[in-house]
Amino acid sequence: MMIALGIDTSEELGGVAMVSLSADGEEFCDELLFDAPMSHGKRLTAAIEQLLARREVKITDIHAVCLNRGPGSFTGLRIGIAFAQGLCQSLNIPLVGIRGIDSYRARADAENLCVLVKDRREIVYTAWFKEGSQRDEVEAMNIAEVINRAEQEGEMIFIGSGADLFRQRLETITGAIVAHKRFNRPSPVQIIRLALAEEIDFKSNSLCIIEPFYVTKPLAEKKVKGLRIEARG
Repeated sequence: MMIALGIDTSEELGGVAMVSLSADGEEFCDELLFDAPMSHGKRLTAAIEQLLARREVKITDIHAVCLNRGPGSFTGLRIGIAFAQGLCQSLNIPLVGIRGIDSYRARADAENLCVLVKDRREIVYTAWFKEGSQRDEVEAMNIAEVINRAEQEGEMIFIGSGADLFRQRLETITGAIVAHKRFNRPSPVQIIRLALAEEIDFKSNSLCIIEPFYVTKPLAEKKVKGLRIEARG
């Protein structure tokens, strides 16, 4: 039996999950979400401990860690990646990174799809899929720009935390469907399942170094009136 731990700290709503696999398939899966916009570090450890206790599993029973590597909160991603890499190094187990965009996409059975991940204010990370293929690179867009483009695209399903946040505005678009609320939140279970689908050798004890998937720079330098200031995401 193999047990994989899933971690998602890419958004305000974070989560952890555990999936146990045997030769016959999934033995069990369990997921715990937590709302911690400013305290992912504290909540992450507590959530994992709670999940381990609930399933009567020891941390040393974990065979691999699967992580949402972005896009999302700069701080949240750094916390999740640092924690996961430290855990994998101490246990000598592999670490697999999955794009959050792909996690949302896997939950929608649609050819024409737009994934919207909430960033800040009216900015969302976007990924557009047409006839099953991703059309453009993931980019940060204002929701007004998203709506303008969507009006030209025709029928489209919107999914993700950004879709839920701007549901009322998106539903005014002809041919637009916004996914149900339960599909518009992070799912560390889905992160694990996508990692397993990649047929990675989880029996390998090599540590994978994961780079966060940033769409915009985490640290932007601006000059205002001759003064250099730092604006953090």
